Amino acid sequence: TLKTNQFNTNKQPMSEDEIKRYIADPKYAVFHADSSDRFGAHGVIAFALVNKREQQWIIESLLLSCRVLGRGIEESFLESIRRKALCHGVERLAVVFKPTAKNQPARDFVEKYFNEDSFPVSKKDFMPGWIRLHLHGEA
Repeated sequence: TLKTNQFNTNKQPMSEDEIKRYIADPKYAVFHADSSDRFGAHGVIAFALVNKREQQWIIESLLLSCRVLGRGIEESFLESIRRKALCHGVERLAVVFKPTAKNQPARDFVEKYFNEDSFPVSKKDFMPGWIRLHLHGEA
């Protein structure tokens, strides 16, 4: 949360202790993902902090490492969160987006997938077929 600038919807650096508090709070879900390809492991490359409301989950922070931008991982990560929300009977996903001088890739993503900052969870699956994502975190 400290270093990611390009794909960061809401630049709000968090300490490890803050993230642990969110993990322990039943009103929130914290997701992260790692990736690997034929060249090796990339490590943790995605993070999301989700405020779980009854009918709408609000993604308060969505980050992706610039090392993996444009490979479909951003769509896959969002799709995994959408699937979790659908399992919980949530109707919409929303995202908090605050522009910075460096986060144009995040802006482009939000504009592409979030109509007026949200979209219906019932929306058709949009995970690229070549990606297998293992999501970490509990909703």
